Amino acid sequence: MGRPRCAVLLALAVLACALPAQAGAATSPTDVSSSFWAGAQIRWSVNQGWIPARADGTFRPARAANRLAAARVLAAANQLINNEPAQADPYAQAVDAGWIPAGTGPG
Repeated sequence: MGRPRCAVLLALAVLACALPAQAGAATSPTDVSSSFWAGAQIRWSVNQGWIPARADGTFRPARAANRLAAARVLAAANQLINNEPAQADPYAQAVDAGWIPAGTGPG
């Protein structure tokens, strides 16, 4: 696993742990049990559209996250920590702030 992918996954994990779980989430991946320690955070991430469930309704986040998803996580974390609202384009905000390199774009 490359360093950028590790950084994205670490950012997702940190944010998921820092965010409060929502009761009565609309979508629950079929392969995440209610007793799983990160179940509430996974449901929250799926319902926010940051880590989409697969077409068959399972979570299995074996796909690499893209820069836009990472930028959304970082902008939300910045809002939680520094009380600075996320911009309309979280990718541009993340690049401008130096949180992620521009690379080849948000994809």
